[in-house]
Amino acid sequence: MLAVIYENEPRVTVERSPDPFYCFEHGDVSLFFHHGHKVKPGQIDKVFVAKFRDVFGRTKHSFAHMGHLHHIDVKESSLMIVEQHRTLAAKDAYASRGGWLSGRSACAITYHRKLGEVERLTISPDAVS
Repeated sequence: MLAVIYENEPRVTVERSPDPFYCFEHGDVSLFFHHGHKVKPGQIDKVFVAKFRDVFGRTKHSFAHMGHLHHIDVKESSLMIVEQHRTLAAKDAYASRGGWLSGRSACAITYHRKLGEVERLTISPDAVS
């Protein structure tokens, strides 16, 4: 549906690949995305480099983003910065029984096409209620 809605909008790209690993090249910056349910954060950098070898080779700054575990974890490897994000979803019975009690927030990250990350805004549900 989104692909049809934005088909004539050159500023919007709707990713339609069935592959659960995504890559976006922005100048000298490579951005990688995966939900986080298939590969652990400590191994994801190697998977992205292997799957998107051409993009990784052309870029100078690389960032990987994932969720799934709903807590903040940032690691810098020799290949890229890997960041696991929180969720905005409210806690449910499943999370409560498992003891998964992370906070809730979302980050809007700005990447400069030459410099990499240049700005970050974090907001929680409490800030908008």
